[in-house]
Amino acid sequence: MIRRQTAHRLRSILLGGGLAAAASGANAAPALDPAVNVRAGVLFSDVRTRVRIDPAPDIDAREVGFERDLGLDRGPAILFVDGAYRFAPRWTLGLEYQQLDRRRTARLSRALEIGETVYPVDATVRGRFRSSLYKVQLGWTPIAGERAEMGVSIGAHVTDFLLSIAGEGQVGSAAAAPREERRTVLAPLPNAGLFGRLQLGRGFAARAEANYFQLTLDDVEGGLTDLELAVEWQSRRRLGAGLGYRHLGYRLDLARPRFDGAVRYRFSGPILFVTAGF
Repeated sequence: MIRRQTAHRLRSILLGGGLAAAASGANAAPALDPAVNVRAGVLFSDVRTRVRIDPAPDIDAREVGFERDLGLDRGPAILFVDGAYRFAPRWTLGLEYQQLDRRRTARLSRALEIGETVYPVDATVRGRFRSSLYKVQLGWTPIAGERAEMGVSIGAHVTDFLLSIAGEGQVGSAAAAPREERRTVLAPLPNAGLFGRLQLGRGFAARAEANYFQLTLDDVEGGLTDLELAVEWQSRRRLGAGLGYRHLGYRLDLARPRFDGAVRYRFSGPILFVTAGF
């Protein structure tokens, strides 16, 4: 009788301990992401912008460096907002928006050729370069566990570029007169990529993402590289903060009636952000 009672108590203790351990493990390894995760932050960027606008299809102009030649800010702070919706256990939909608009009035140290217009040395010109990025991405996670996941994605970076230079310029042998050369470019570049996330413990997680693509059509040839590495902390209330590094680069060669030339645009630098999950 005593042996039966002892065995019964032992089974109860083991069963209770197993349930407690399972509950503790469930609390220690929550789901990697809530259904909706929103992030807002700032990128302390190092920007490089080079543009070439040819006067004719068979004549290549010299590149204009908007930071070097026009004095645009090389290190602006870029605000961004993005989000991800996990609509199925292994599927997510991501969106991002950011805009950078820089303007500057400068006195030229060398002549600049933009389209048909030549802005001479010592001319005072107003330069502007604006980029608006809209990113959409569909992600699939074939490898997923309690502490880590890895997946693949497809999507598009749709970027709207606006550039302009205005001041006293010449066309051919005509006398100098106020002129503005203004161009807009809509660049919808598809991309494919990889992403991953690893829980580090105590609410910390590391995430990485890489996107790349090359595109060649009749009137446009281009490519992009988009890389990000970050570490973030998230509380039990799904509020958090993080820091990381971001690099985004574009290469566009165009042969269009209003824009025959090229755009080389990249920015990179550390990022700080806050997050909220729902």
